Amino acid sequence: MAALQKTKKDVKTVQDSLDTITAELEASKRQLAQSQEGKKEAEARVAVTEKQMLELQKTLTTELQEGERKDRDLASLTSDLSLLKESKGILEEKIRDQEQTLTDMATKLQAKDRRLDEMSELNDSNKTEGWVDDASIRECMKCGDPFSLNKRKVRNPLQYSFLHCGFFTPPPPVLLHSIIAGTAERSIAPTARTTR
Repeated sequence: MAALQKTKKDVKTVQDSLDTITAELEASKRQLAQSQEGKKEAEARVAVTEKQMLELQKTLTTELQEGERKDRDLASLTSDLSLLKESKGILEEKIRDQEQTLTDMATKLQAKDRRLDEMSELNDSNKTEGWVDDASIRECMKCGDPFSLNKRKVRNPLQYSFLHCGFFTPPPPVLLHSIIAGTAERSIAPTARTTR
């Protein structure tokens, strides 16, 4: 009987040890499950982090490409600015040339205006005096070109003409009247009338 009790006691000890081991096993299973959950969470975090890294890498690549494009645009704008400065210099030079041309033209126009005023005064004086002596006419009364060997005036009984521009004047009324009447007086000095 003592042996039976000892055996029962041993069985109970074994049973307690078995319960303890079972409890420890259950605790280990729970820890393992928690570790697996932590591993899954860590893997999920790693996956999210990898995804974020890929997105960041794409963003960085896009920004680098944008920076390169902006650098190319800046180089193109710098080149365009250089061309515009050259064009500006050329245009300023042309403007100076044109201003000089306009100044020269204005000077010539003023000279022509003075000549026109002189011719107008001469014309006004001729209207009052009637006629200009042929010997006193040294240039065409229309275009202002001086008479020369190639540019000359020609007189016939009915008109005076300038061979260069074709300007002509009718003869003095006295001479015209004499020619028409058939009694031309050749003693009248050759003259030219100033008309416009």
